[in-house]
Amino acid sequence: MIAKTYTVSYGASNPIHRTDFGFVGGKQSMRFRDLSVLKRRSGMLLWPPQWASAYRPKQHWPHGEIGTLEDVWMHELLERCVFLHIKHDGFRYAGSMDFDERASCMMVYKFLKSVVGHSTVEIGDSDVSHLL
Repeated sequence: MIAKTYTVSYGASNPIHRTDFGFVGGKQSMRFRDLSVLKRRSGMLLWPPQWASAYRPKQHWPHGEIGTLEDVWMHELLERCVFLHIKHDGFRYAGSMDFDERASCMMVYKFLKSVVGHSTVEIGDSDVSHLL
């Protein structure tokens, strides 16, 4: 196993140091943020979502893997879209992920429901090779 440590920075906050272990338990690991279903056919990346708030000016909306996931839901009429709420620096933000395929949407929805209460960095780092 080869371990690679690297630094990721999302904006002006402190950088995040991550260690990438290519193999876990004899099989290759897959982090959530690296799932192929999180990239639309158009090339648009779905994770992390664009965060928005009705209570903050757009120039203050955060970007990247920030905050803690508070809620995940789907609307009955939008079968390929997942909605998320996070809390960051005392404010709530909403984001959405619109998938190319319903099956991919449902897989990600079920996973995200299981990690409510975790930070979005932890979620992005999560090994989801069991979903493949």
